[in-house]
Amino acid sequence: MLAFAEPGEDALLVPRTITVVDAIDKLSRGRQAGQLSAALIITQNGNSKQKPLRLVAPYDLPLLTAALAVT
Repeated sequence: MLAFAEPGEDALLVPRTITVVDAIDKLSRGRQAGQLSAALIITQNGNSKQKPLRLVAPYDLPLLTAALAVT
């Protein structure tokens, strides 16, 4: 997946134990710096040799934020 990234795009490998808060932080941090984080690639342990379990993109930020508001 990383081989298909466009110039200026950034994808981060993260473990499956990442929290919603951490995912929001990682995706938002790049946006604040004027850089767009293309995605979070979730694998079992955040290792590039592991099969991706899920892809989370900046477009998922509203859904992630809404998940925090559920009580």
